[in-house]
Amino acid sequence: MRTLFIRADADSSIGCGHMLRCIALGQAWLRRGGEVFFVCRCESEILRRRITYEGFHLMEIERSYPDGKDLERTISTLKGAMERDRELWAVLDGYHFDDDFQRAIRETGV
Repeated sequence: MRTLFIRADADSSIGCGHMLRCIALGQAWLRRGGEVFFVCRCESEILRRRITYEGFHLMEIERSYPDGKDLERTISTLKGAMERDRELWAVLDGYHFDDDFQRAIRETGV
């Protein structure tokens, strides 16, 4: 099974555009028989419910990058998905995912 891993956030300072765009991408991925994992920090209960309603897996984080726990949780989630021997694609949607964050994600082999 092909898995799409999405890392995006939504809160009062950045809005919800990143999440809404990724939800649309996830819907298309599911229609093609894939599986979708969201790792996010999302203040909106409505958006969190929407993610699960769409059939996506949701893993919430407490604080966004540059908090070190964000990158740690993101990488551990990616590695867990990779252990299931699936084709895995990753999407990072957010201005705060700098070169260091992106490089760390690429180094996982995704």
